[in-house]
Amino acid sequence: VGCRTMGKSSVVAHWRSTLGTEGARVVTIDAAGHLVPETGHPPAAEEFMARLAREIASELNLDFEPLLANIASGQTCGAMLDRILVDGILPRLSCRLLLVIDESDVIRELPYCESVLAAFRSVHSRRAHDRQTRERLLVTFVGLKPVGELVPATFSGGAPFCSLVRLEDFRPDSEARKMIAAGLGLSAAEAESAASRILELTGGQPYLTMYVADQVRLRGAGTDADVDAVAAQILDRHQGYPMELFRLIEKFILEHPADAMGALATYMGLIENRPEARSPSTPGALLLQHAGLVRVRKDRLEVKCPLFERHFDMAWADRCFSQAGTPVVRARTAN
Repeated sequence: VGCRTMGKSSVVAHWRSTLGTEGARVVTIDAAGHLVPETGHPPAAEEFMARLAREIASELNLDFEPLLANIASGQTCGAMLDRILVDGILPRLSCRLLLVIDESDVIRELPYCESVLAAFRSVHSRRAHDRQTRERLLVTFVGLKPVGELVPATFSGGAPFCSLVRLEDFRPDSEARKMIAAGLGLSAAEAESAASRILELTGGQPYLTMYVADQVRLRGAGTDADVDAVAAQILDRHQGYPMELFRLIEKFILEHPADAMGALATYMGLIENRPEARSPSTPGALLLQHAGLVRVRKDRLEVKCPLFERHFDMAWADRCFSQAGTPVVRARTAN
């Protein structure tokens, strides 16, 4: 789990490459794009399972039609999923399968959310008791929140069935600093100083850290002033056409019109250093965190890094605040 732009997709791509060399297949299903439509009513449970089966079969180049026999109205989600994966897919494969459910947070929007998660819990239980299934099938969820937080507090599905891997920003006192320094091509003293300055400017945000580090390496920037100059050039270059990281953060905020204006108002308060904006429970704080623009440190909300503060400045916040309140944005995000 992790906020937007933390590199979750890169991790999955690494799994696909690494496990592929070991003879395993990695199937990634975009739950938001393929299982739960953005508009209209959510699909019935059997249609949800049919879409899941279709996407898995398509990724594996298997015939989808035989799997339809395993999906019928009146069956529980657990029975359908068990028959799709264990009885339908695995017998037709000669290798191990890692099934990745990306954007898993949308499952919460389903009226039968508890049944879907109970179904995956059932598969997990089968893995625990059946050696062949355990050795050949693994299911992973990728999203903003742990699977256990996707269901209401009243859910009585038993103990957690997933191990949690949380992607976080690099910390200055971590091994990340040493790894960054080692790749800069500078003297030991210069590299240590430059790596520390890079982490100060980027706040350890993974993509931004590696991007700035690469530019520092290319320019041989060995002093704090040199690193600052590189960072300034990056911001200037992406002012007119922001890098994908910046665009994704803005897009994510504006895609949530119900919370966007509150989030932007809170963000303006952070820029102006207003104490009330520091509370993690302030309106829109969670949206800002999920977007990857802010984080909570020592129970206080903070903008992730100086480079974010300089790009996502008050002029940016004002513009987005105006956009969030326009009918055009409301209509676009509703469709």
